This record gives sequence, C-alpha cells and structure tokens, in this order.
Amino acid sequence: MASRSSEYQLLLKSVRGRCRKGFSNLDDPLNLFRQLTSAKHPLPSVFDLNTIVGAIVRMKHYSTAISLSHDFPSLGIRFNDCSFNILINCYCHLNYIDFAFSVMGKMMKLGFEPNNITFTTLINGHIVNDRPQRAALLFQKISSQGFRPNLFTYGALVKVIYNNIVDSLCKDKLLTEALDLFFEMKSKCIAPDEVTYRSLIRGFRSVDESVKEVIKREQMDSDQSFEKVTRLSITVVLCSCRIVVMIMQMSTW
Repeated sequence: MASRSSEYQLLLKSVRGRCRKGFSNLDDPLNLFRQLTSAKHPLPSVFDLNTIVGAIVRMKHYSTAISLSHDFPSLGIRFNDCSFNILINCYCHLNYIDFAFSVMGKMMKLGFEPNNITFTTLINGHIVNDRPQRAALLFQKISSQGFRPNLFTYGALVKVIYNNIVDSLCKDKLLTEALDLFFEMKSKCIAPDEVTYRSLIRGFRSVDESVKEVIKREQMDSDQSFEKVTRLSITVVLCSCRIVVMIMQMSTW
C-alpha cells in the first residue's frame, strides 16, 4: 500500500512539473490524463485535472480540452470555478459564445460566482470573434452591476479601441496610418489579434494602386499558428494587389 501511494505521489509530481513546462505533442498530456484517472490510482483532485486540461488549452487544442472536461462528472470529479473558466475560454476561442454564456449560467446555478477571469474571458471572446460592440456592452452591463475590472479587462478593452480605429482607417484606405497604429500597438505591448490582422488584410484587398514600401519592422511570434497564417495571407494579398509596404522603424525582424 505504501509503495502504491509513493508511486501515485511521483505521478502527481510528474504531472505538475510537465504541465508547467508545457507540451509539444498532444499525446503526452492525454497519456498523463489517462494515467491519473486509471482505476489503479486514487481519485485525482480537480486541481490536477484542471492543470492537465489547462496545458492542453495552451496548446490551442480547445475541442480536446472540452471533451476531457466533460469526462469529469463520470469520473466523480466536481467542477470548480477554474474548471468552468477553462470551458468558457475554450468555447470563446471556438466562436461558440452562446455556449460560453450557458456555461457561466450553469456555473452560477451551482453556486459559483463569476470572477474577473470569467468576465474578461467573455469580453475577450467577443473581441477575438470581431464583436467589439458586444464586448463594450458586456463591459458596461457588468460594471453597472458592481464588477470591478482588473488590468487584463482594461487591456482587452484598450485592444478593442485600437482595433476599431485600425478597421476604420483601413475602410477609409488610410493604410499608412493603419500600419502606424498597428506598430504602435506592438511598441506598447498590446498584442495584435485576429481582428487586427483581418482588418489589415481587408484594407489591402480594397486598394487598387501599388504602395512602394516593404514590411520590415513587423515582429510576429513564430510559435503562434494564426500569426504564421496571417503573415502568409498578407504576403499573398500584397503580391496579388501589387502592394509592397516598407516600414523601417522596427529594429528587429
């Protein structure tokens, strides 16, 4: 019995350590989840299962994370507020905003209070799905009910403001100004998102005449797949429209 308990503690230590470091292969966290929930071990805590599912979310495998979360009840694991927030985050990234709000409703029905993470996730969900007006309305509604936003919430709303201005400039074909604002965002550590890039792509597509500049100061994180695709998309659009944009103020590529 002591040996089995010691083995289980080693497994828990391995799970927590490996989840902190992150995974490159989806099979690794899935195998840890199966090991932790196998019949030969004691019932794991919701904390440890959330840790594994959270690591899978950071890999952007949102559907897999949802599927594992739905296994919790059959394993005898009760959700906590973190479990609900993970589900809400996944549904927001998959553009299932209505499902995300349903999860929040269930969360409240079971006696859990939505917190800053819950509301910021929902606000950001509207933002990444190109619904800035709904994000602003949600912020106004929850603020009127006593919600006190934190820096992350304000950061999401600042991004809404920047994205709205970039979109407006692109619609007016003021592409130089839109790009200046884009790089200003990056210089202020406000990470451009799908909405930002979508606006720029639409703006370039609408331009008929060539712009003689080459993008040299854009710095995108190579480990984010959406930004890789966006870089390629912008290149294709620029070439097809004979648009080459030159920006020389970034010191690194």
